[in-house]
Amino acid sequence: MKAKGILALGAVTVMLASGCGSRGLGIGFIVGEPDGLAIKGWTDRTAAVNTAFAWPKDAFYCHADYVYHNFNAVDVRSGDIGLYMGLGGRAAFVDDPGDDAFGVRVPLGLTYTVEDGWLDIFVEIVPSLTISPESDVEVDAAVGMHIFIK
Repeated sequence: MKAKGILALGAVTVMLASGCGSRGLGIGFIVGEPDGLAIKGWTDRTAAVNTAFAWPKDAFYCHADYVYHNFNAVDVRSGDIGLYMGLGGRAAFVDDPGDDAFGVRVPLGLTYTVEDGWLDIFVEIVPSLTISPESDVEVDAAVGMHIFIK
């Protein structure tokens, strides 16, 4: 289980770091469902890949979402507020491989990016469908932040 998690974390971090462009790589935290490490890599001005990794007891959790941001919906004096939505996947690896869980996520969120772009703060609600080992529908919520390294 730990080896799968470390491999997933390393692979996603390398992919994001190589495609971030001028906005840099955002590293921070997420609190809610899950609690853990959050990484964000912008693919262009309005699209990004959001990932999270968590280590609840006896498991390793990860998700990756491709999200599109609308920065025109809310006008602010300083920085940017973006509404975002996307599609992604999630996986939870446990000690018994037969109990590993996989699903689909649809994140809906709001992000505030400071004017210089070095920090963003986000809140999201995420309907999700677990497809294995058993079907289940859930709605998760989380808040978090990223500090961007350029």
